[in-house]
Amino acid sequence: NFYFFRAYQISKIYFNNLDLEFIEDFKKTLLNHTRVIWYEKILQEEDESVASSFLKFNDGKISLEQAELIKALFVLDINKEKDITRQNYELNTFAEEWNEIEHNLQNDRFWYFVSNNKYNTEEANRINLLFEIVKGRGKNDDRLHAYRLYNDSFKNEEKPRWNEIGNLYSRLEEWFQSRKIYHLVGAIINLDLKSIEDLNEEFEKIENKEKFEEKLKKILSTEFLENKNDFKEKYNTNKLKYGDDNVNITRLLILFNIAVTELKDPYNQFPFNRLKNIKTWTLEHILAQNVEDFDDMKDVKIFRDDLKEMVEEINKDENQKFDKISGYFLELNKHIEKDNLKSSNEHLKAITKELSDILRLHEIENICLLDNVSNIKIGNKLFKRKRDILLKIDEETDLGGDAYIPLSTRLVFQKSFSKSENIKQMIYWSENDREDYRNAISEKIQEFLI
Repeated sequence: NFYFFRAYQISKIYFNNLDLEFIEDFKKTLLNHTRVIWYEKILQEEDESVASSFLKFNDGKISLEQAELIKALFVLDINKEKDITRQNYELNTFAEEWNEIEHNLQNDRFWYFVSNNKYNTEEANRINLLFEIVKGRGKNDDRLHAYRLYNDSFKNEEKPRWNEIGNLYSRLEEWFQSRKIYHLVGAIINLDLKSIEDLNEEFEKIENKEKFEEKLKKILSTEFLENKNDFKEKYNTNKLKYGDDNVNITRLLILFNIAVTELKDPYNQFPFNRLKNIKTWTLEHILAQNVEDFDDMKDVKIFRDDLKEMVEEINKDENQKFDKISGYFLELNKHIEKDNLKSSNEHLKAITKELSDILRLHEIENICLLDNVSNIKIGNKLFKRKRDILLKIDEETDLGGDAYIPLSTRLVFQKSFSKSENIKQMIYWSENDREDYRNAISEKIQEFLI
């Protein structure tokens, strides 16, 4: 009734804005030049259902959704009830429960907690996922696999129970509301370790919330940890290198963000929908690997002083290389004294190139996760400038912006992982900051999984 009424209202508004001549022409066309094609349904076989017959007739014309066909099977079964009052009650109850489940699954925060795939916009019913959990997906991505099984059950008078779907949804809703299970399940789904069907099967074997939580931790630990103190070789924070291990670095940082949200942000859940809806995720160098040209000599001097202080913090095991860098600094100072901005920029780039290995710019201690849009905005700027830009983007995100700054990335630029005794300044990403950040990645993930 609601949709009939809404269609009527929209049509009325539309025609009220038209002139009478057009309305009369439309009326004549509708009444005198429109025909309805009536298809007389003839079942080809005695045991053929209306739904399966329609499916054959409609093949290649309108793409039918499995969920709608399954809904029709349940409705047809309820219509067999001879008591009209009871029939109407069951139909209304079924419709209300169906719509409530579908409405809640349309919430992207819930959907991307249970689904790792961007939803196919050609489909309208996310409830289809629940039927696939119960009946399986079939071979070769058979989009009607669950429907066929339901149809066979109804034909063989093995009446499927609708409350099986309701109970399954209630279980997923309970996981969604349980903070720890939400983060564990979401991590497993979004890192492609198990499907929601697999996790549902695991739960049915256990049927105990505490044991299920331990099982979820074990699934993640098996992927990431060698033992409770060490990471698997491919996730070893002491060996990961930007360029060679980007996939594993990204996976580890996603897990780190989930762990940090669970452990440090009790008022919010990790937004798996934001993780999935960002088109491109990038690995951002906290301390830029390539410094862009400065427009002001004042900035050149600030960055020069930052670099000198960072060099002094590092253990000078490679004296020859440091001697070479000292020479660059001497040359740089000469150009600064001459107020030659172009030459000063060139020497700064030469220094940062030499410092790349010494400052471990490509190791995980200098890498954070960032969406591509934000990455482009911050470019190769200084740490302080990056922080100011990212915090502004984060504020815009809270107001409905498209970008998304992951929690751990925001905390990196706020130096929240740096120990209080190591925070001497907020201008650059120091040696101590990097070491504290590396340790935090290991500690938070292990705390989350153990």
